[in-house]
Amino acid sequence: MACASKQTAAWPLCIIIEPNLSVFFCWCLLHTGIGADAMSSLLNQIRGSAASSVSAAPVDVSNIRKEGWIMKESAMIRTYRRRWLVLTPDRLYSFKSERQYVNPTEDVDLKLCGTVKSADDLTNRQFTFTVQVPERNFFLMASSDAERNEWVAAIGRATTESRRVRSYSEEVEYQEQQARLAGSADSSGGAGRSEPGNTYAENAFSNVGATTEKRATRFV
Repeated sequence: MACASKQTAAWPLCIIIEPNLSVFFCWCLLHTGIGADAMSSLLNQIRGSAASSVSAAPVDVSNIRKEGWIMKESAMIRTYRRRWLVLTPDRLYSFKSERQYVNPTEDVDLKLCGTVKSADDLTNRQFTFTVQVPERNFFLMASSDAERNEWVAAIGRATTESRRVRSYSEEVEYQEQQARLAGSADSSGGAGRSEPGNTYAENAFSNVGATTEKRATRFV
């Protein structure tokens, strides 16, 4: 009985600390021989591994374009919380503490950003704006209309530049892929290979021409 009371005493703590795991842990305590101390140790290990998995690399402070306090709407309970917002050329971060550039509460890839605009009509609050990405719309609130406009303009510029970098990178990757395919075709002696200096359209028309010529020869 003493053992049972020791185990059940750990249940409320488990429910308070980790509600998503409480049912599983209580079941283990009831139906297995695992003691409360062992379960507590397992809980600490899971919590530690989870914290390390969500920790992000420190932000490069030499590449910050804009930073400052802002109010950000929580994703779960929809209340606004004070956050230190940091903008870099390709990402938007929020932190709980000023100039503490580790473990951001949010990390937004600006390459995926679709819209940055005022959001007073959506939030029924003054000086708010939204940063929209495919999986979520972030709502933030500045202290004044001027501050809101500064953030919208800065994030908008970074988003546009980030898209340009992505497009250029994709083009370089495509050209490198074409060069690899051309080298492979040269080594195998295959027909219809593309030249490394040709554009995508030129290569496409060349391949179509070669296919048409083969079909014409077949019917002669």
